[in-house]
Amino acid sequence: MKKYLCLFLSLFCYSFGIAQYLSPKTIASAGNVKSNGGIIISNTIGQTFSKTLKNSGVLLTQGFQQPYLDFAPIFINGNSTTYSVCENDSNINISSLLAIYDLDIGQSETWSLLTTPVHGTAIVVCSSASNGDTLVPIGSSYILSIGYIGSDSFTVAVNDGIMSDTITIYININPLPNAGTIISTSNLCHDANNIISDTTSNSIGVWDATNAAISISGDTITGNFTGIDTLIYSVTNSCGIASTSKIITVNPLPAAGSITGLSVICATIPTTFNDITIGGTWYLMDSAIATVSNTGIITGFLKGTDTIKYIVTNICGSASATKIITIDSFPIAGSITGLSDLCVHSNITLADTIPISIGSSTWSSSNTHAIVSGGLVTGISAGNYCMCIAATPSAATY
Repeated sequence: MKKYLCLFLSLFCYSFGIAQYLSPKTIASAGNVKSNGGIIISNTIGQTFSKTLKNSGVLLTQGFQQPYLDFAPIFINGNSTTYSVCENDSNINISSLLAIYDLDIGQSETWSLLTTPVHGTAIVVCSSASNGDTLVPIGSSYILSIGYIGSDSFTVAVNDGIMSDTITIYININPLPNAGTIISTSNLCHDANNIISDTTSNSIGVWDATNAAISISGDTITGNFTGIDTLIYSVTNSCGIASTSKIITVNPLPAAGSITGLSVICATIPTTFNDITIGGTWYLMDSAIATVSNTGIITGFLKGTDTIKYIVTNICGSASATKIITIDSFPIAGSITGLSDLCVHSNITLADTIPISIGSSTWSSSNTHAIVSGGLVTGISAGNYCMCIAATPSAATY
């Protein structure tokens, strides 16, 4: 009796250190099972006792009792794993994260949520018979809350009816790429520069343009030639690429061309001037002696010199062309005074009521009966003649 008691106590102490109980199968129809904490003593009629030892998921039964050997289901990814997703991802398949391995065959493996995610919804409802190999809970998913960026987690358990395992899934939710809005002028002058930026306030993006109307160097664009270009800013991260764009118009520098028209005009006679560039404005430097219309027609009313200016303005500034013009007074011939009769080979002197010093005048005779030079008339032969003094375009006659 003492030997049995010592053997019993020795096995009792040994089992206390390493055993966990999993129900064994017995052949006999009668017996008893005693437990104390983690120690189990089971016996059947006709045997002294048996003991059950478990270590690392393996159940071992010793004694005359027939054992039931059970292998625990184990998550292939361990007791925790991390998975990264993108902002606003929906219905994320997590079946592969919950795959298990169980050497048993025919056991009912059941997955269930132990803790739920805070920023989404985990769907884990699956039961499948073990096949001695890997099992995947098909249809398991994680639905992320829209707009959330950060981290989330939940814990899942698997149970084969006897033993179980757990895994905690840590979800990293990364932001979608954001290209923001381009900050830049919409109109750029030829050869001019402009600083560009983006509302995302970071330097991880890439600048580009669809054609060569503008060039890009760092955070500066330059107008290369007149035309329309598209400025593009792209941002890339693990969740993809995002782009924003802005239309840039490169405008030409203003050009006034050159003014064409007479350099000398007559007072009171409207005279038209032109420029090869359209859309400009006409000006006179001295409006006291002439006027100019918006179509370039100048009318002088006093003799003198003036400067006509043609100004072309656009978004890139102003340019002008100039031309100096002289305004002459309208010629007046006046009337001739002096004798009307002249003897052959004699002289008379004629005069004009307009002083010769004003403008220019020309004396002439209507035939060869007399010749005239500077108002001095000499008779050549008998006959009638007419003396003229002309100041273009009018003339006085005698």
